[in-house]
Amino acid sequence: MAVIEPQILAVESSERGAVPRPHLAFLDGIRGLTALYVVLGHTLLHFPDASKLSQPARWATALLRYPHSAVCVFIVLSGFCLMLPIANVGELRGGILKFIQRRGHRLLPPYYIAFILSLCLALAYPLSGKSLVVPGSTGVSSLLIDESTARNISPIAKIGSHLLLLHNLNSGTATSINSPMWSVATEWQIYFCFAIILIPLSRKVGTAILVPLGILIGVAPTLVLHGSWDQRIACFWMIGLFAMGMVAAEAWVRGRLLIGKISVSPTAFGWITSIFTAAFLAESEVAGDHLFRGTWLWVGDVTIGLASTFFILWCAFGPKFSSVVRWPLQIFEHRWVVGLGLFSYSIYLVHRPLQARVFDLMQSRLSLSADTEFWIMIVVVAPILVGIAYLFHTVAERPFLNTRVRLAPKTAYLA
Repeated sequence: MAVIEPQILAVESSERGAVPRPHLAFLDGIRGLTALYVVLGHTLLHFPDASKLSQPARWATALLRYPHSAVCVFIVLSGFCLMLPIANVGELRGGILKFIQRRGHRLLPPYYIAFILSLCLALAYPLSGKSLVVPGSTGVSSLLIDESTARNISPIAKIGSHLLLLHNLNSGTATSINSPMWSVATEWQIYFCFAIILIPLSRKVGTAILVPLGILIGVAPTLVLHGSWDQRIACFWMIGLFAMGMVAAEAWVRGRLLIGKISVSPTAFGWITSIFTAAFLAESEVAGDHLFRGTWLWVGDVTIGLASTFFILWCAFGPKFSSVVRWPLQIFEHRWVVGLGLFSYSIYLVHRPLQARVFDLMQSRLSLSADTEFWIMIVVVAPILVGIAYLFHTVAERPFLNTRVRLAPKTAYLA
């Protein structure tokens, strides 16, 4: 989950005396709609059998079946936003420790507040078997389980691993208590890799080489250990996706995308986005659930990461090269959509425990058809969850923003 302050791009570069780059409002819009997509996509966890739904609902499930892929978008966005000021001036402001301190101040307080609230909710209202994906995960002995696999892991281990942000290293803890939080741990770990490894390497070998290197670092344990260590939950190949965002940031600063000695024309960004998007959809049709749960999870993540990278470049270089891009920009730069992006981190943190328990209440108190339950969750519950997330944002996230939040009225494009 990308956690970047709105307007941080221009602010950080100007603090170092560099000419600030214009704020790209569409980034907040992408972030906001992606967070909303995650909320809607997680509704499908309660409807594993789409055959029980009406045809319109089945169409909706087909569109919403990729919430994991939304995390890939967030990671690319994070790499882009954090690399941009460095690409401007060539160094990490304040060094490694100051960088980690800034990111910790931004990321950790809302995370721990959401974690404590999620834990209290899990203790006060354990989920019933009807709302759990994992059969048999009921009762006091497993009250800290949401979507986690049925492993004999103690509540103390689950709580401790979350406090240390190491819960993503084991599938039995990764999705317990508050399942989306696995990616917060992954991103936190990527921050250390970014500051300690990726930035120094980029100066020596260039940023583009970091993409395959990051993917290899993440994929190697899966291929070598053959599942003896289930690190697929951590998705460390997302280091490569983060590096994709870094490459895009350098391209935006330079005014062109260089891959080796080849300069990629901005007019091709839209077409390349379409190619990788089509490839991802084809992969999901051929591989099915194996693309999202099996050994080849990384293939889909890398493909959607590439599609996201070129889409960001397509939007960033803007209407100067393509009139078609004005249409998505009108959506992503709409004031409400940008506003949604300003508290997207809060949406991500708080929605899932509440969503699961609302469905649990609906199952236990009401006798509704699966179709009715589905549309209530989509049309009624999802907007309520977004509203609750905004309240959480005002109390638990906004006080820790490193910059003042304000809506950008428009995007300035590369001249």
